Amino acid sequence: MNRQANILPFTPPPLTHSRPRRWLRAGIGAVRQPKRELMTRTLYRFAWRAFELLHGLDTTGSIDASELGHDEQRFGYQPIDYHTFLAALRPLAKEDRRGTFIDYGCGKGRAVLLASFRHFREVIGVERSAELCAIARRNIERSATWRRAASVRIVEQDATQFVVPDDADLLFFYNPFRGAVMAEVLGQIRASLARRPRRMHLIYALPNTDPDAMAECSWLRPWRSVSTCNHAWEKLTIYRPLAFGNGRDSS
Repeated sequence: MNRQANILPFTPPPLTHSRPRRWLRAGIGAVRQPKRELMTRTLYRFAWRAFELLHGLDTTGSIDASELGHDEQRFGYQPIDYHTFLAALRPLAKEDRRGTFIDYGCGKGRAVLLASFRHFREVIGVERSAELCAIARRNIERSATWRRAASVRIVEQDATQFVVPDDADLLFFYNPFRGAVMAEVLGQIRASLARRPRRMHLIYALPNTDPDAMAECSWLRPWRSVSTCNHAWEKLTIYRPLAFGNGRDSS
């Protein structure tokens, strides 16, 4: 691995001196489990923010839906926590993750960036806001040195009009929309599965108080629930589609 790749937060450079390494192990090891997990999340968050600042990336901040001209069924921009994204992908570690990753409502592209540092065949961000698409594309260009995905692109399009590629196998939703919009998007996904039945996972995060649209789909079933660092108000579930015609899991 080259020197630049080592600064990625999920592959930090090793400590070269044994004494600081022992101090670090002793310090973290002496902390009780809940505080140790908090320290780990804080370190990840700090490392990623430093990485973004160092390379001129911009994925932070919240933008209200009204500022983006969204209707009541589409939400504003709120980036996923770095540690939450890693936690969401952890249950899929044994899966073949060299397919196509799609982030619906990608905003400034934080999830797209994080996915691009993995060995996907293609990473796609779908976003209807031209302003956010421009920021996401700039982030992708500035982080190209650390890219591992074969292809990364941002599609400026309403998610309801986006035709799901028939090789897409990991779909990511960080509470981008609801209601009729979500229903249309799920319809597009089901149409893609009908054209080409395959293994697929859908990661869906939303507030605890909101109804889960995917839980109401007869052709999807929950596969894993993931505890996030924001579990007090956020829930994250990984879904799998059922095979058409036989009611069994498609995977």
